[in-house]
Amino acid sequence: MSTFLPRKRTSFYTRVVIPGRVRSYFKDRREVWKSLRTSDRAEAECRSLEWQAQGKRIFRTLRLHGDHMTKRQIETLVSRWLDDALDESEDARAIRPLNGDAIEDLQGGMSYHFDGYQEALVSGDYRGVTKEADELLQAAGLPLLDHASLDFAKLCRRLLRAKIEYLRIEYDRWEGEYRDDHLKGRGRVEDKSEVTEVPPSLPFTVVLDKYLVANPRPARTADPLKAEFGRFLELLGGDRPIATITRAECVRYKESLQANRKLSLITCIKHLSNLNTMLKWASNHDYLPAGFPSPAQGLGPSKRQAKKQAVKRRPFTTEELLTVLGSREFLAQKTDQPERYWVVLLLLFQGCRREEAAQLYHKNLLEVDGTWVINITDEEPDQTLRYPESNRRKVPLHSALVKLGFLWYVQSIKKTGHPRIFPQLTRKGNNGYADPIGKWFGRLVTGVGLTDPRLVIHSFRRGMITALHSAGVPVNIAEVITGHSAGTVHAEYVHKELISMKTLQDALEKVQFPEVVKLLSIVRFEDV
Repeated sequence: MSTFLPRKRTSFYTRVVIPGRVRSYFKDRREVWKSLRTSDRAEAECRSLEWQAQGKRIFRTLRLHGDHMTKRQIETLVSRWLDDALDESEDARAIRPLNGDAIEDLQGGMSYHFDGYQEALVSGDYRGVTKEADELLQAAGLPLLDHASLDFAKLCRRLLRAKIEYLRIEYDRWEGEYRDDHLKGRGRVEDKSEVTEVPPSLPFTVVLDKYLVANPRPARTADPLKAEFGRFLELLGGDRPIATITRAECVRYKESLQANRKLSLITCIKHLSNLNTMLKWASNHDYLPAGFPSPAQGLGPSKRQAKKQAVKRRPFTTEELLTVLGSREFLAQKTDQPERYWVVLLLLFQGCRREEAAQLYHKNLLEVDGTWVINITDEEPDQTLRYPESNRRKVPLHSALVKLGFLWYVQSIKKTGHPRIFPQLTRKGNNGYADPIGKWFGRLVTGVGLTDPRLVIHSFRRGMITALHSAGVPVNIAEVITGHSAGTVHAEYVHKELISMKTLQDALEKVQFPEVVKLLSIVRFEDV
């Protein structure tokens, strides 16, 4: 902005106001007066226009190509802010401890700001930290940056990420969780530019293959794991030497899980934990050079916070069971799609996992000393178990299933010559045989008016385990029936395969659902 004024009779002057974003280059002066060295008004107007144009070019050049902040400067500046903020909060905690209600209110405010910072990071809205970014620059004795410049945007993004990290650490500390990465400065925005040379290392995918060979998993879990690592590499721009992966990139991956893909905290913890475990394994086996710890260490969200947000499953009540299993749609499955009908009843009366039931072969149902037994195993190539060591087991067939005609159904399928009990089910990708039944059952539950999100197909398993304990079944026997691992050192010494079928059958038969058996025994489909 300029003003053309006749300051003296002998010559005219023009005034140029300096934009605030570049005043630091002019010792914070707000304006400049320039003599046009002429007393002729027409000539003064021409010279004023020329000088105005020259000034605009200078200001534009300074905005675009003036002081430039390196990545190291930005990271150091923000890391210093994070350190100071955490120290101030810790000092305040020492001076004035809070009680439970005050802590809960404080954490509620933290969660609100956490969501706001994440949303700002995703949308690129830096208005909430613009003033603070300017203050950081001023406090460090650095010139202010043009708010429209790329460097200022980078600074604001780093500051938002630091604020998110600050809230995460503070939330944990108010819960009494002080991890080493908090105390040592790990888990914060770091200055990686000091590393001038990265030693050579194998590509990430090569190390990943070695990791999976050393830590074998069933295809059902290995394939999704590799797919998620593939998404991590896509975010990095493709495969590259594992030692070149930085913590900043791992933080960016974490942000993409929470903000872009909007995954639950439980899922974020799982993905970040898998990445950190793989990188720690690489470090321990010298695939990462000495002095290169896992860059994903300590990035997982608070497990306590995740548990608070997670939807906990619960068992069905007797009334809810009758509502679902007595519905016209469920009863129709006995003839229309019997695999749905019998898998659901297997989950109810056996307490097994849905995939354990859906992948059964005829040879997995056998008679031992007059007792029908289900052999839950992973002997066949298409059979998978979540935890093979503890999940492999033989469990007596519940008498209610025999009464309701399960053996008759199995015999009818066996006559077709198909080796599996539920040949109608097919595997789709890594989801297993039972995935379609799980989705159908979810629609069935809501369709009969049960809208509680805690009621899912896995609720049957929770119901059986709860019923076993309510009936006084010893914990070690309940673990054998349900395929849970032992919880004590003593239990580890128990040879579960030597426990008699009679003992297991007596325990299983303590759990009865008489109302369900009565309903399914007397109701004919044509009467529904």
